[in-house]
Amino acid sequence: MTVETMEEDTTDTDEYANEPVVDEDQAKEAAKFLQQNCYSVSLEVPWFSTSKKLTDDRKKELLGANVEGAAYSMAKQLFDSGHDAIKRLNSAKIALTAYRDSKTIPMAQLPLNGGVLMMLKEQGLVADDSRDASRATQEFLQKEAGVRVIMVADIDEFDNHVRTILIPNLMTALETANNALPEIIEDAKGRLDEKDIDSRDWPEKLIVGVRGPDYRQMGVDVDFEQNCPEAAARLRESGEQWYLDNVKLAVGDFANSFMAACALAAQQLSHRVKLAPPEGEWKYLEGAEVREIFETSDDSSLEEGQISIEVFYLPDGAKKKKTETIGPFTRAQYEALNPMTQDAQRKVFDSTFEKLLNDMARFTEIRNMLGELGGPMDGIVKKVRDMLKAADIESASDATTQVKRSNFFRKTAAGVFADAAGAMESVVEGLPVRKAKRRRAIGKR
Repeated sequence: MTVETMEEDTTDTDEYANEPVVDEDQAKEAAKFLQQNCYSVSLEVPWFSTSKKLTDDRKKELLGANVEGAAYSMAKQLFDSGHDAIKRLNSAKIALTAYRDSKTIPMAQLPLNGGVLMMLKEQGLVADDSRDASRATQEFLQKEAGVRVIMVADIDEFDNHVRTILIPNLMTALETANNALPEIIEDAKGRLDEKDIDSRDWPEKLIVGVRGPDYRQMGVDVDFEQNCPEAAARLRESGEQWYLDNVKLAVGDFANSFMAACALAAQQLSHRVKLAPPEGEWKYLEGAEVREIFETSDDSSLEEGQISIEVFYLPDGAKKKKTETIGPFTRAQYEALNPMTQDAQRKVFDSTFEKLLNDMARFTEIRNMLGELGGPMDGIVKKVRDMLKAADIESASDATTQVKRSNFFRKTAAGVFADAAGAMESVVEGLPVRKAKRRRAIGKR
């Protein structure tokens, strides 16, 4: 086996940094597709917020006639309960909004164009008071609250699933929670100081409503187009930028979500692995950190199935650590070096992989709405999907089982996820959307 010593390279590299991202002609084609093949859908579940200050109108919607601030605070405590009935209610709400988001893309706020604004207000797509002059000076695209975009071809399936399964499930969970309300209130009281409790403040029942789903045509009305072709053409032309904004916002929304999920997975998988080899040739590497794992795709001198590894360690009697590349190894030989992480660092959460798998499923559903502008993301998602498929990972539990069983998978997957996060970051860089914070993988240089 060979040993190659090298200087430690601390330079950050990004192989995707110079990739072209947004092509305006492709974006316009995608916007045209959106206008011709999509409707807006409004589906919202008013809910108790744990972080936002709600208006009196929203409190009234959540509490009925009682809009006292204390009553709202008490009711919110109930939705923070760990009672099984509240967990089921919260889960039913999450299932509804998750399904909505999996089949739709965000709708962009309108630019301040009088003709477009008037047209869409008349169609009921936006409320009269939903826009202000700040939109003209906003640096980033903004989402329209409570309204999203759906393919016309998906509406029947979407509407049936929402109305016959998800909303009834939510209402059933609500009924169960109300039947258990005395127990839920007692649970909430246990988390509060007595001075904060007033029996008059507890609501008599929990109220959860669903607005929608309601559908509206996004483009110019067909009858209007036939009867007033010139006016319709001007409206369509003036609204072009808004449709373009919708596509860019949707691309940025998905890219940000997938980037964050991949970066988090890479971070959780890339906690520094140290060797604990048995007595023998490699014992001098006791405590050495595994920095990189190279395969034949990285090093043509390796045979199929072989790997080499880059380690960082302090030689006996030395004052300074050095980096070495050792190998080649088979996978079994590498595992025999006993690469380990600290127990506290080894945890990879099911929720991390669940979000990744959900994002990839969502991409399949919304891909047509992104048009050619979604092209740069196809290869990125495919690379992650192929890696998980090769490891027989179809669920979050499959992934975490594989992580615990194979250090090789752990390191390989960390690299794939880190590369995917970097690639998605380059997609976002070319769009007028806010970029999500990317967590840098521990151990990545």
